Amino acid sequence: MKDGVIGFTAGIIVTVGIFIILFFGDIINVDLHGSNKVNYIPVDGCIPDKETAIKIAESVWLPIYGKDIYEEQPFVAKLNDDIWTVTGTLPQVENMVTLGGVAEIDISKKDGRIYRVTHGK
Repeated sequence: MKDGVIGFTAGIIVTVGIFIILFFGDIINVDLHGSNKVNYIPVDGCIPDKETAIKIAESVWLPIYGKDIYEEQPFVAKLNDDIWTVTGTLPQVENMVTLGGVAEIDISKKDGRIYRVTHGK
């Protein structure tokens, strides 16, 4: 009978422990995979300014378009509804109309998510 009581008591302790972890895990910042994840977003967002947005754009464009992307400098970043849009600039040749397109990327100011990467023709 004693083994049955101990087994029953251990089962209750384990059940209560699992309940506490599942119910309060988010509050104490522990997940079931054993990692401590902190979801911190700065007040000004992860991409707070145009300089940071341009650096992110360059790091995304470089593997896609190669070093030719630097021919589109200066890069221009504009913020609209918490989305940074960074674009390249067509080279200006005196007394000539420049044809072509430039790289463009949309980046979330809040968390740095990349929403769109494209290049005009």
